[in-house]
Amino acid sequence: MKLTDNDFLRQEVIKRLAEIDWKDSDLFKDAEERGMKIEASRWTKYKKNKSGQITDDTLVWICVRIGIDIAVRFGKPVFDGKEITWKILPYNEYECISKIQQIYNKK
Repeated sequence: MKLTDNDFLRQEVIKRLAEIDWKDSDLFKDAEERGMKIEASRWTKYKKNKSGQITDDTLVWICVRIGIDIAVRFGKPVFDGKEITWKILPYNEYECISKIQQIYNKK
């Protein structure tokens, strides 16, 4: 999944910019000063979730700049009675094929 498709992240980015009282122009200026070019038209398309928007790389840069952590985890959450850990479970062909069919909707 592309990060730019994630509506929750989009809302949080927009909310954070309002929280720190930044207009779009403030973001563009700050990014350019730090070597990242953000095109206004692509940013507007991102905010409206239209095609031709910013790239995932640009979004990650923006998130880092405004203090939104992005964490990718692999495995399944397993609760051991005290804490949740992420584990790669043993291979189960039935589960894998079922998940492939759910995700990709193919037989």
